[in-house]
Amino acid sequence: MNKKNTLLLLCILIQSSLLFAQQKADVVVPFGAKVESILINHYTGSVIVKDRDAVQSYNPETNTIEWKINDKEISNGNALNNAQAVIDNVESGDFLKLLEAKKDEINFIDNSPFISLAIDNKDVIINSADGKVVYNSGEFGYRVLQSEFMPAENALLLMVINNKTYSCVYYDLEKGTQKWITELASVDSFLKSLKSLLSFKSENLSEDKVITTDSDLYVSINGSLYKMNKADGKIAWQTDFKMSNFFLSESQKNLVMIRTTGNILSSKIALNLLDVKTGDKLWKDDITTKYITYIEDAGDKILIAHANGFNFYSYADGKKVWKKDAKGNKIKKVISVGNDYLYVADKEMNLIGKDGISKWKKFIEICDNDEDEIYNLGKVDNNRVFYLTDSYGNMVDYTTGKKVWKKDINFDKNRPVLYKYDEGQKVYLVYNDKKLYKFDPKSVDEKKNEPFAKLKDVKSDHTMADIELFDWGVSLIGQSDAIGVGFDGEVKYHNTYKEPGGNKRGWLKGGRALYSFATTGQASFATDSGKGGFGMSFSGAEDENGRPDFSNTDPLFTARMESRFNALKHNSEYAFLINKAESGGEELVKVRKSDGKEVDRISVESEKPIYEIDHVTNNVYYIYDNEMRVYSQK
Repeated sequence: MNKKNTLLLLCILIQSSLLFAQQKADVVVPFGAKVESILINHYTGSVIVKDRDAVQSYNPETNTIEWKINDKEISNGNALNNAQAVIDNVESGDFLKLLEAKKDEINFIDNSPFISLAIDNKDVIINSADGKVVYNSGEFGYRVLQSEFMPAENALLLMVINNKTYSCVYYDLEKGTQKWITELASVDSFLKSLKSLLSFKSENLSEDKVITTDSDLYVSINGSLYKMNKADGKIAWQTDFKMSNFFLSESQKNLVMIRTTGNILSSKIALNLLDVKTGDKLWKDDITTKYITYIEDAGDKILIAHANGFNFYSYADGKKVWKKDAKGNKIKKVISVGNDYLYVADKEMNLIGKDGISKWKKFIEICDNDEDEIYNLGKVDNNRVFYLTDSYGNMVDYTTGKKVWKKDINFDKNRPVLYKYDEGQKVYLVYNDKKLYKFDPKSVDEKKNEPFAKLKDVKSDHTMADIELFDWGVSLIGQSDAIGVGFDGEVKYHNTYKEPGGNKRGWLKGGRALYSFATTGQASFATDSGKGGFGMSFSGAEDENGRPDFSNTDPLFTARMESRFNALKHNSEYAFLINKAESGGEELVKVRKSDGKEVDRISVESEKPIYEIDHVTNNVYYIYDNEMRVYSQK
């Protein structure tokens, strides 16, 4: 064999060994039975693993099982009998389907360190900090359909099936006792109500939620709103109509209630206020509209922006405060800026003061279609407003309303718009249609903003989903491309991958959505204190930094959570892509964004792979039969 062939063979062997090393797991954790599901504990980085016989928590920092609960520990004789009795008492097939759907799930209860899962027809809640079972429905003889954690009270609010009734349970975690149980409806009426809601337009429905005050609970269940006494669970009142969302006013004297009216072919949104003492409507007539964009509590009045108008309304009588609504139709976005409001009506934006008077002489067109997404809209440095939509990008002088560049940047609507703010340069970097732009608030050039980089040979530009900033430039990630581009416009690296096809694209899990979508036609709720918003709302649910308040939890757990919270700003170092391997199978490729280097290629050996990616540590956890393969950060 000549020297040339020897050298070639040596290179092939080295390359093959490197590839094998990349594919080999850093740690393999064996379990006693086939693993059914896993879940990242995003507070600590541990991995909750459920196999056929047990649930346990794996700590990757110490490479140990920090706690383990065998199913047999949960399945005592009395608990089994009580759990089976619930199923025997309820004949509804729909109810049994609900329970069946929960069977293999592990879920974190929102704003809490607790996980919920079903074991042998019992609903169990476990403290992920120490593995302690804090609640077992088998001991009480009912099944749990929904669990909410109330941090200020250190209690659980549970929606349960008890015999043939749907009930609400207040469970005191500190004492480990059931404080009260209140019957809400029969199982049959509950399921009929659920079916009715699900048959209506789903986009107008919200999750059931709870708002707590010092003495009361406001609970929405299947569209009905209940006011309950926190001490004994007695129902003060309940609505006789269905609603889709509600908020408690800053004064805690009123509830903002939103409901859907009409039918499946033609529905509208109705808004009114409820008196918290009686549950009665305060306004004679609802505000009825196609959608609600923005709600702001302003003490004695409330600002409501919707499809047909934009005005303050008096809490007392519902009368408009401004003589005329803000100009424009189809109000789809409102942003509070100091004492002013920046808003989008139809395809244009305008600025209005708190007195209801427009501050700009004319509207500024920011898109060519009123259905366009708004990716960014707000005040930036140098007293300017930056807007970024499906159609255009530009900046406007905040005082005069005059555009900085005479011509907008026109974007290709068939390609995603991605952007990132560079804190160092104080500029916005925007990508669309193989081009990169800089939007500089300090720019004085009135000419059209030209791209600083034009890319070629992007394999699947329509799937570009992520842009990340580095001191040398940006990385761009799509389903088939990983690209690094310097601030000088030069391409630092470009990796391409083969799409697996079929349903395999859906495998990829990530901390980012495929595209950055603005909230169009969706209401946001604000108060003068800055609190509020759609979703779960609890008193004392967060600390002063916006983190969940787990002051009643193990200090070690809290310390690990603090460490991960501080590390979140560093969680974008890697990209994960699904690739069709040379062997014909599929693999998960881990790419370092800073230089494009592939640090792992993980073979996927299942049609429905079980795996999780921790986007704080960038570890990958892949399940193969009864073992978990850990691919750690390189």
